[in-house]
Amino acid sequence: MANKSAFSSIGALLLFSLLASPSGSYGENAFLTQGIDQYKAENYEEAIDILSKARKENPGSSAAAFFLGLAHKQVMDYPKALIHLQDAVTLHPKIKEAAVELIDVALQLDRVEGAKKWIGVAEREGIYPAKIAFLKGLTLKKERRNLEAVASFKQAMAMDEALTQAAEFQIALCYLNERKLHAAKEQFQAAVLYAPGSDLPRYARRYQDLVKESIFVERALRVTLAPKVNLQASGQAFLQKFKNVHTVFLQEREDDIYQGSIGATWEFFKNTDLLLQFNKTRADSNIAIYDYDREVYTAGIEYRF
Repeated sequence: MANKSAFSSIGALLLFSLLASPSGSYGENAFLTQGIDQYKAENYEEAIDILSKARKENPGSSAAAFFLGLAHKQVMDYPKALIHLQDAVTLHPKIKEAAVELIDVALQLDRVEGAKKWIGVAEREGIYPAKIAFLKGLTLKKERRNLEAVASFKQAMAMDEALTQAAEFQIALCYLNERKLHAAKEQFQAAVLYAPGSDLPRYARRYQDLVKESIFVERALRVTLAPKVNLQASGQAFLQKFKNVHTVFLQEREDDIYQGSIGATWEFFKNTDLLLQFNKTRADSNIAIYDYDREVYTAGIEYRF
């Protein structure tokens, strides 16, 4: 799942327009035509061999660069795909729509700044606004700006209903990252129900089961002991059951993780606090090597401007 694009390649959408171009544009390159035929037939390795010859014969062909980039992407050779897709959006005539594929590949390679650059270009030129909004959401999620990502995913599915299920799934992941478990469960359910016959619901169901089986409880108690002295205590529990059988211990792993903290603050000077805190974490697992205890003591001074 993680190695696949978030949505179907747009290459098929451009095939007709490229092949329908005047013969002087693309059709006179026999290697290009043969390579596209192999790509359409999903013979990606053969397509790479032939399209590489097309690029060597005509280095300035943006079409050859585009389809060679797509073929490399299909076999998950993302570094090479990136090179050719960059050529596809810079050579003349520019294949502007290739920016969508270029951004997707940049994200696969965790090149977030490069993705952001081409997202900006695509937004300014109005290229596939819904898909660009979706890719912007993926970029924000990689930057852990989860709630901003949610807004982008909602924008994407509002503009293109075909992106709804993928957007619902990504929104659920964002809520999960933010520990908004109830909201995540609802979004996974929405992803499952939107098109139950597709592949994505299988992944959504797995996450949904994880959320259902994970109980996250947090309580905080704050007590004023004396003027300018406060005591705060909190505790949380995370109970998790793994779906798959452990490959070494041949059983399903179950972890119970308990965390507690107690801290005190004393405002000993105006806008200045002395902070003392103790944190303890205990993990109990049915597989002993995952058991651990951790105790952390911290002290510091906080100044509020």
